[in-house]
Amino acid sequence: MIWVEILSRHKELISRSRHAVDSGALSIGRGYDNDVIVDDACVAPQHVLLRRDDRGLWTVEDCDTQNGLFDNRGIRHTRLVLLNGDTLFRIGHTWLRVRSADFPVAPERQLLPPQRLWPWLLLLTVLVFSTAAFEIWSNQIGEFRASLYLMPIVSLLLTLVIWISLWAGLSRLLSGVANFVRHSFIALSGIAVASLFGPLFSWAAFAFSARPLVDYNFAAYWLIFGVTCFYHLRAISPRLLRLKAVIIVALCIAAATVQWLANDPFNLHQGNSANNPYLKDLWPPATRVIAPQAQDHFFRNIEKIKTDLDELRKKEPEGEDMFDMIMGGDD
Repeated sequence: MIWVEILSRHKELISRSRHAVDSGALSIGRGYDNDVIVDDACVAPQHVLLRRDDRGLWTVEDCDTQNGLFDNRGIRHTRLVLLNGDTLFRIGHTWLRVRSADFPVAPERQLLPPQRLWPWLLLLTVLVFSTAAFEIWSNQIGEFRASLYLMPIVSLLLTLVIWISLWAGLSRLLSGVANFVRHSFIALSGIAVASLFGPLFSWAAFAFSARPLVDYNFAAYWLIFGVTCFYHLRAISPRLLRLKAVIIVALCIAAATVQWLANDPFNLHQGNSANNPYLKDLWPPATRVIAPQAQDHFFRNIEKIKTDLDELRKKEPEGEDMFDMIMGGDD
């Protein structure tokens, strides 16, 4: 007794059927006269034959079809030996595998209670839009105008709708389930973390006089963006998570590097310090961790600079300056 399992293009189980093979072969194809019917337009009416060899191993043979028989590495074969129940083979766009009735399965997973994401979605929505409104209010220096609040909030709402719709549509296309609620939760979580990081970086730069937190805070935003995309891909399919993580990390590092180079970090007179004003957001003095410089120390430095300048004025120039050279040339 064997089980023939049909898998999707992403190698996820679609269906399985039980067959008794005492002698002869088991036919697999698109025709109704086969033992295993595969609904794939790229599969022949009778595509392959499944039989056991002298060693007791299952083999699959191509029936001289146009699209052929392929192994897990994409190599075409006329005859393929199925070494164990994890050996896959492909006909058309469909993956298959053969397992015996005594094939060991993974232990049962713990049953988790259903998650209610709607309360968290509501909380994250309030947090995101409240943070956006507070940031607009904190930068408000003129009279109150509703348009100053309405336009950024509407833009944020449209961005969220488009972002979530794209991921839900991709999930529907690849896995068959839109999973709109989970993608909404992931997107809102990413924006909530990013919106909290802005004030956190601003306060830390003020409290510790840490200029790098202003110049290189874009790296943290790319990290948040990459983690958010990873969880979106994980919600679509839990397969190949390492590969997905490596690709996302590589893309985020490349994007952060391009942004760093665009800020001209090798220009001492321009670059990050000019593009990102230092301590542009002021905080109450009580929030400062590092004590400010004392007035006496500041004025002592001023006096030292003044003394050095006076000494430089007393020195004779080592050579003719440009003005003397021009005047001497006129004589």
